[in-house]
Amino acid sequence: LDMGYQWFESFEPDMNLIQPKKGEKRRIRSLQKSRSILHDAIGAIRATFNLPLSRIFLFGFSQGGIVCVDTALNPPLGGLSGRIGG
Repeated sequence: LDMGYQWFESFEPDMNLIQPKKGEKRRIRSLQKSRSILHDAIGAIRATFNLPLSRIFLFGFSQGGIVCVDTALNPPLGGLSGRIGG
């Protein structure tokens, strides 16, 4: 199923949204994977430019806003901005 780029899984193969239910872990696991990738990128930026976390800011739109908030909370970054929803 090719749905273009997405930060984390949101849809079933039949194009319906993954419904939250007990034991459903696909969305959270894929969000955790995105967080890990972004943390690695932040680590590389910090190492290359010798920047403290307090000088790093994130911006995200839609799913990127969710990943932005999730990533910025731990460890705390300098700030974040996101646009989530319609």
